[in-house]
Amino acid sequence: MATTTVLWDIDSCPLPDSFGPSLAGRSIRSALKNSGYLGPVTITAMSNLHLNPRSASLLEALFSSGIHISNIFGYCLSLLFGWRMSAQPPATLMLICDDTTLEMLSEPLFRICDEGFTILVAHPGRKPVSADLWKTFLSVVSRDWIWESFLGSADDKDEALEYKCREMGYVSCEMCEFSGFSLKDLTTHFSSDEHLEEGNERETKTEHVGEQETSCAPRGTKRPAAHIGPSDL
Repeated sequence: MATTTVLWDIDSCPLPDSFGPSLAGRSIRSALKNSGYLGPVTITAMSNLHLNPRSASLLEALFSSGIHISNIFGYCLSLLFGWRMSAQPPATLMLICDDTTLEMLSEPLFRICDEGFTILVAHPGRKPVSADLWKTFLSVVSRDWIWESFLGSADDKDEALEYKCREMGYVSCEMCEFSGFSLKDLTTHFSSDEHLEEGNERETKTEHVGEQETSCAPRGTKRPAAHIGPSDL
């Protein structure tokens, strides 16, 4: 059976307020299973943890539900290209994100569709300003869902998916090409010289092209470590 890789942008497409994060991994897998995608599923939750700090309890709940955690800088191009380098048709890629992110990724996604892969999309809802995007892009997407409706199609009592929560997960920082096996590894990495220097270098490049993020630290200062939870995480 074809494998399915889920790249979930939790910044642009967070969980509904009423939905428990500890159920996220099982619910995504169950909803895919109920839609006919029966192969192995890998889920990565992506966030710019510097611009959007997350509580330790949220990340721990996602991680414990079988979801990998990745710190990204900008859009998820590195994860997308990394998947493409290792995947073989007829693998399936699912993107959970808003229409702005889809628009930024539309060109590589069109190419992926042409190579025999299946693309699935879940999003918070379509905006009128992006009508052209939906008309052209979704014509090559196999399925698309409203994010909340997709979660609602899951079977929370599907005990066959419980084993996924016991699999070893990983964490990563795409900015530094770092990977580890616990949230503590990620917290430690954020305080490392390697990460701080890489962050400052990227911010300097951003300033040079006139696209400085509002949260960037002034030149000559070290970027503060992302706060993802208590120091004893």
